[in-house]
Formats: sequence, C-alpha cells, structure tokens
Amino acid sequence: NRYPLYAQGNKLPCQEELTPTAVTRLFQSISKEDELNFFTKYMEELYCSHELPTRRFWALDSTSISTYAKLNDADRGHNKQQENIPQINVLMVTDQKTGRPIFYNRFNGSIPDVSTVTSTFETLLHLGTRSFVAVMDRGYYSWDNMNFIVGAGYHFLLCVPLDKVSIFQKTIEEAAVAFLTGDKYVSAIDENVFTKFQEFTFKINGKTVHKKLFVHVFYDQERAGAFTKKIQKRRNDIMQMLKDGMTLDATNQSFADEYLVQDDNGGITLNNKAFQEANQHAGIFVLVSDTVSDGKQAYYGYKDRRTVEDCFLDLKVKMCCDRFRTSSEDSLVGKCFVEFVALSLYMRMEHDLRKLLDKNKPVPHHSVKTIIKELDGITEIGFADSFITIKPISKTQRECLKLFNTNEPVSKYIENIAVPNMIKYARKPHGDKAVN
Repeated sequence: NRYPLYAQGNKLPCQEELTPTAVTRLFQSISKEDELNFFTKYMEELYCSHELPTRRFWALDSTSISTYAKLNDADRGHNKQQENIPQINVLMVTDQKTGRPIFYNRFNGSIPDVSTVTSTFETLLHLGTRSFVAVMDRGYYSWDNMNFIVGAGYHFLLCVPLDKVSIFQKTIEEAAVAFLTGDKYVSAIDENVFTKFQEFTFKINGKTVHKKLFVHVFYDQERAGAFTKKIQKRRNDIMQMLKDGMTLDATNQSFADEYLVQDDNGGITLNNKAFQEANQHAGIFVLVSDTVSDGKQAYYGYKDRRTVEDCFLDLKVKMCCDRFRTSSEDSLVGKCFVEFVALSLYMRMEHDLRKLLDKNKPVPHHSVKTIIKELDGITEIGFADSFITIKPISKTQRECLKLFNTNEPVSKYIENIAVPNMIKYARKPHGDKAVN
C-alpha cells in the first residue's frame, strides 16, 4: 500500500505502476506450496554456501498479529500485546548468531505456543533442515514436545516453567545445597550454576528409550531478593484493596487466589505455603538439554535467543507490520511471504552493522533506519538525450554504501541509444573556433 508513492521517487527494477488491485493479484499469485518450495531451496542454499555457523543455535518463538479481517485463522487467544481483537499467531525460527530468519509459519490465534512445536518440527524435517539446537522459552515446554524433538533427531535447549513442572524438583533441591558452598559462582555469566546429568525415559516410535539429559540450574541472589520483595509488597497492597471494598481485576484476583486466603466471614490471611513455594524457586531458572553439557554455554545459548525477539520488534515497529492489512484469505500467504523476505534483508543489514559496532569500527550511523534515510538522499536525474547524471554524493553516503559493499552509482548514457547521442559527439563548449 506504500508502493505507488515510493515508486514515484525511487528507481525500481520494475518501474511500472502497481495499483492496489495489482498488488493484491501479486500476493494472490503466491500459494502455500510456493512457500514450502521456497523454504526447501532456501535451506539447500544456506547449507551449500556455508552461510550458517557449524555450531548453530536456532531460536524459536511466536508472536500474535491482530487483525479485524475475517480470516480463517483469526481467533481470540493469549494476545501478547493485550489487544482484545482476533489474532493470528506467527511462529519464527532465527539463527541466533546472525539474526537471520530461517523459517516462519502461521497458526490459528487460539492455539497456544506449546501446541505448535510438533507441526513446526515435522515441517522442518521435510524441508531438509539438520544439525541445530532449538532454543525455546518455558511456553514451549512439555514432555511430549521433548519426546517428539528427540525422536525426530533434533536437539533442544528448553527453559522449564518451575511453577508447573515438578519432575526436576529433586535436582533443584540438590542445587540449593550445592549453592550454599559458594563455589558454584561463574563470573563470566554472573550466575551460580549447577549441572546434573540425568537419565529419563522416552517413548520414540512405540519403543522405550533411555536417554540422558543435562539439567542446568541457575541461581541469582539479587534476583531472588527482588522477586520475594515484590510478592510481599503486592500481597500487602491487594489485602488493603480488599479491606477497602475495591473490586480486583482479573490479574490481581488471580494473585489473590494464590497468595491470600479469604474465609466465609470476609477475613483475609496470608497463604504462607504458597509464599514458601514461590520463595523456594525465587532467583532460579532451569534449562534442560539433550546435547548442551556446559552450563555457561547453555546460559549464553538461551540468552542469545533474543534474536528472534529482535526480529519481531523490527517486523512490527520498524517495518510497521503490526497488522496484516489484508482482508483476503488468498492474499495472506503472499503478504506474509513478502514480509519475511523484507525482514530477512533488514536483519542482514543489522547484522553487518552490528559486527562493525562490536569491533568498535567507525560507522556513518548507528541504526539501519538512519542509514536508509541517508541513502534516500542519493538522486539521479534523467535528461531528454538519454543521459543520466548523479547528483554529488556526500562522504557519509559513500560510507553507507561501502558498509554493505555496494558500488556507487555513476553518470551514464542509457544503453542502445542512437549514435548521435554518444558522448564523443557532444558539442564543445565554445564551438570549433579557437578562443583568444
């Protein structure tokens, strides 16, 4: 919907008018089969060109994109932007080292994150992906998901939701005792780390398989104290709200149900058992993996999953794709595909810029957005005799072009023009007579 205005001031490979109707037809020409065929070739090219690091962590996460259109997959679910309108969930896989988007998929807005893992890995298996560690947050944890990933031949690094999972409780208790010695602190990550190699039973293709997993327990004293204090303060605030006869919203009511006890006479007391359980897990988070054995490497692998969150941020904020802006089911596939391609290019530019910044190299600007704005100032002017001249390019614009290994545009005659217009026949400034 921005194309016509953009095309007026920019030289494009296909300099022809694209009306909204033509853009819609363009999106409709891309099918779901085209998407999968693209990803098959895309994976082949990435592996053949060694564009992906050999020891790769791939971050997997999803976001919700709200829409007013009556699309088949638009439904109400857990909206991460707290918008009370139908949504479609978009899952994305990114390479954590380069930030490159690898794969995306759409799901019905009512489907929770934990239920999208099986379908995603089945598709990745058929696309020919291999040799990577899938990094996921606690929203994707389930024993069935780990079972499926291991059975498919992939590896994982998964955060465990301690309030819902008790299978690792014994390991957490062992870690708490080990942390008392004070020798589990790792200065490189500023965390206390306890790792245990445990055997678990999986069901793979109908067979019982015993497989060992690495369970990494991390503990931060400052985070624990802040978490405990936050619960205590909020507990007191909600108690006062109830005493004042105020009505609690859904979030505060859920907190009150967990940490407070109300009797039939309206009396309010503290749920000490719930507080003790929360205090027991304060400052602790647990990562489990079938292949990452070192606690420090597991910590970095999980923290670096922010690349997929950066992708969603760039997609929604910097590229203004917080809505699908399409009302046609047939257009949705093509629109998502074009957005993926644009996001891939944008993240590639950010990666190149970030590499220079990490090495303290001088750069013309510190964001891709300002670099693009700088490059928009490069102007070419076309003359009637088919000659194209480039307005003088500034030093900063040259540095921006060099940043992405792009050649500077030069003045030139358009090819296949008439011979009289060639530069060697251009008129001399003062004619043929000598100047005194």
